[in-house]
Amino acid sequence: MAPSKLLFDAQDANDQVCVKFVRSYSMGAHQWCGEMGFAPQLRGFERLPGGWFMVVMDKLGDEYKAFDFLQNNPPGMREPLEKCLIGLHQAGLRARRRTRYKCYGQG
Repeated sequence: MAPSKLLFDAQDANDQVCVKFVRSYSMGAHQWCGEMGFAPQLRGFERLPGGWFMVVMDKLGDEYKAFDFLQNNPPGMREPLEKCLIGLHQAGLRARRRTRYKCYGQG
């Protein structure tokens, strides 16, 4: 489990998955990012009692690195993420407001 987050590694029939519990989540934004190659495959999404959502997706491998818009990052990571976020907004979808993302790339 990730510290201070409801984020768990799990195994489905054949694959490693990530299960997270959140108060808000844009399934549409995740699916759009997945279709564009910017997000892992979404395996499940359930609305739970008490205002929670359970999200299940493919687990990200070690080749994905943390990206922080407020920090210096390895070259070549910022531009693809900016394109993704611009595309989300043009599609009428919203990304979660934060500065940290996981990106595929060197690091």
